[in-house]
Amino acid sequence: MIRIATLSLTALVLAAAPAFAQDAAPVTTDDAVTPAPLTAEESAALAAALQYDPANPSAPARPLKVPALPQPKSFDMTRTAQPYGAETYSLKRTLPVLNARVGADLGTGADPVPYYEPNRPLAAPTRNTGAAWASVDVATGASIDARVDPTADQSRLATTLRHSVPLGGKVSFTVQNSSGITNTAAASATTAPGGLPMMALPQATNTAATQTWDDQPSMKFDVLSTGTSFSAGLARSSADPVTHNRIGAEQKVYGPLNINTAVTDVGESTESRSIGANFKLTW
Repeated sequence: MIRIATLSLTALVLAAAPAFAQDAAPVTTDDAVTPAPLTAEESAALAAALQYDPANPSAPARPLKVPALPQPKSFDMTRTAQPYGAETYSLKRTLPVLNARVGADLGTGADPVPYYEPNRPLAAPTRNTGAAWASVDVATGASIDARVDPTADQSRLATTLRHSVPLGGKVSFTVQNSSGITNTAAASATTAPGGLPMMALPQATNTAATQTWDDQPSMKFDVLSTGTSFSAGLARSSADPVTHNRIGAEQKVYGPLNINTAVTDVGESTESRSIGANFKLTW
């Protein structure tokens, strides 16, 4: 009897083994179910649960915020309109730690026109220019200036001395003098000799590197109450035997908009006049 019961129990275990094995089979990746994303209500409930304060149960839960990336300091941009549709953009940033200023001057050429104008020079893509500069204050009223212009293969190192004297509370008088040295890299050019085409091969010529000095003293009156300034100055250079003079005025019109005018070489045959507008933005 005991033997018969043992054989019956063994048969039941062997019969149930495939069923247990089927239930315990691991779930494959094909059978896995991807969870649905949380709804807006579920996200709000999760935020409230994570920020729950037992000491103050009635306090509303603060919304979860993604940490923002640090934003760089803004640039000061000045846009100046030039004749024939050309424009000049100046970007400047102040570095308070070094008591310095860095920036770049970018120039765009005039847009080409489909017709010929006798008084307008032809616009070309090569008229776009760009230069980087830096100015570091080394003492009160003194600074060292550096400028690199890749389009002209030039670099300049100068020192600037300035002194401002307030005349009452409405007028300020500023005297400034800038002296520097400009280095121009050597350049090579190819010229073709005169005559019929293909009569001779073009000849390569090399231009040696040059170094010139310049001096630019100036003075300026600022009328603080009206936003008007008057300036006068000279420009001397070792590459030009003529000393050029210049007088100008600038008026603040509204907000960042300024109007400026200047006359160069007053009383000379090369006298020229210019008028422009500056628009200064911070971005």
